Amino acid sequence: MSKEPLQYCPYFNNRGPSRQDNLRNCSWYKDNSCCYDEEIEFAFRQLTPLSGASQDCIRYLNYLYCYICAPNQNTFFKEFTLTVCEEFCDLVYGACEGAQLKGRKIGNIYKNGKEFCRGRRFETDVQANGKCFTHESKKVNSSSQRIVVTSACLIVGLFTLYLHCLLF
Repeated sequence: MSKEPLQYCPYFNNRGPSRQDNLRNCSWYKDNSCCYDEEIEFAFRQLTPLSGASQDCIRYLNYLYCYICAPNQNTFFKEFTLTVCEEFCDLVYGACEGAQLKGRKIGNIYKNGKEFCRGRRFETDVQANGKCFTHESKKVNSSSQRIVVTSACLIVGLFTLYLHCLLF
């Protein structure tokens, strides 16, 4: 008899995930979410737009920011550090390498996805280890995916620190 691992939300003082019917952003987590709608909306309002971001870049960054809603965040968010799957870092980097960060193209600052994520102060790991955040597109159907963010953002390292200061 296999037992599902316990899910809890270290980002939010270890509360348990729950159903969030009103989740407008990160809606693919509405059946089992660590965040409440007002928390994710507040978090997204704090982010700074990324100049020159493509629609793919905006979408992937949205997926990335939604880590705070993931019900399994206890597997990839420890001691206020987010661990992102290298494969997902590559997808974000590939979509965003033409966007600008502090006046320079991301593709000129970082040479690959792993470097990009580490530059954003994330840890990285391979997806096969099961201890990193990723977004699996197959879980998202187009009718439930409602991206509220209208422009891409890239202050994720500060995002974690900022919300930590608000919550503790």
